[in-house]
Amino acid sequence: KDKKRATKHSMTSSLFRSNWSRSISRFLTNATHSAAANKTPFTYHSCHRFSNVWGERTIDWIAATMESHLEDHEGDYNFTVPYLESVAKSGTTRKALVTPCVQQATSSYLIDTLLSQNFAVYGVAVPESSEKFIEGRFKMKTPTVRTEKEKFDGKDIEVKYIESGSLRIEQRVVESFKLKSDELQTFDVVFDEMPLLRYYADEAVKSGNVQTTVLGHGLKKGGILYLQCEGAKDRKQRIELINNIQSYYPESHFDLVESRRTPWTRQFLFLKVRNTV
Repeated sequence: KDKKRATKHSMTSSLFRSNWSRSISRFLTNATHSAAANKTPFTYHSCHRFSNVWGERTIDWIAATMESHLEDHEGDYNFTVPYLESVAKSGTTRKALVTPCVQQATSSYLIDTLLSQNFAVYGVAVPESSEKFIEGRFKMKTPTVRTEKEKFDGKDIEVKYIESGSLRIEQRVVESFKLKSDELQTFDVVFDEMPLLRYYADEAVKSGNVQTTVLGHGLKKGGILYLQCEGAKDRKQRIELINNIQSYYPESHFDLVESRRTPWTRQFLFLKVRNTV
């Protein structure tokens, strides 16, 4: 039964990523055709500017939505939300995790913003990403690079670690991403644009009291999870989609603060309210 469940969740995760990739492809195709019809070039820089604008709007939406939620529920929570605090107020280096960190241009913008706010950032890049592109994109002048072998789903995989300053990027099969025991429940914010929908079954969380993803276990109490996936076509599919996403982030440990539809995706904002391990 466990094997069937794991297979089902792996297939679900792959389906979401496939649908999301098709959504982006459709958007780029439509944008190109629109530009051609108006005799204006649609270039990488056009896409880059769009990504920056969309990334900025996403960050503004997260902050405004969370602040409003905390005001409406004043006294309901016995913890703070470090993501909304300044470095001086939090008293420690805040941590963020972003996946996929280069496959979506908005993710790259998110990393730039987080680094400018003095976050320590972990990024997960797909194996097909170019190491040189990653180093150039994030201005890693003298990065430390190492490669290791791991077992994942019975197969040998290669994992490359690229580190520079406050940024660490792992090139790997995204579903294989894992955290050390001392990294669990240490992240203040997670941005998941894949999304990664797979229950984490590592030995480090065997004593956990709920099933969630590695990203859910990585968040500290008071941490924020932003998740994005392809939107639903109608009300029935929307309900199914929301229920499916919440099955990975159950309401016993995560409050669904908001879910909104964009022109081609649905975005979710969760707040972790209880420890999972």
